[in-house]
Amino acid sequence: MSSNSNYIHWNVEAKVKNKKHKEISDLIIKMKDYVAKEESQTLEYDFYFNEDKSKLYINECYSNNEAALEHLNNFNQFSEEFFKNIEILKVNMFGPVNDKIRSIFASQNTIFWSKTK
Repeated sequence: MSSNSNYIHWNVEAKVKNKKHKEISDLIIKMKDYVAKEESQTLEYDFYFNEDKSKLYINECYSNNEAALEHLNNFNQFSEEFFKNIEILKVNMFGPVNDKIRSIFASQNTIFWSKTK
């Protein structure tokens, strides 16, 4: 099994506010379409609801720090509506995450994981 050591990967567990799963589902479609068209270095961008749709799980992977930062900058156009409907519970971040990305996620409940040798 091989993986690129420069990959930046994170997953997010979030609470859906006020049963707004329909609103967030509609926004996810827009976000996924945008990423598919505009972000060639986004390797994974997947969203999952739990059974009662009260929680959202997000799985993302980028080819490197620059691609992850590009995505975060692009995400700004969706962020107001996104955070109006969800509350982040925790973030797990993997890979050689640079200081800029660490600072963006510092205010979240984020755990940074280092790969074993």
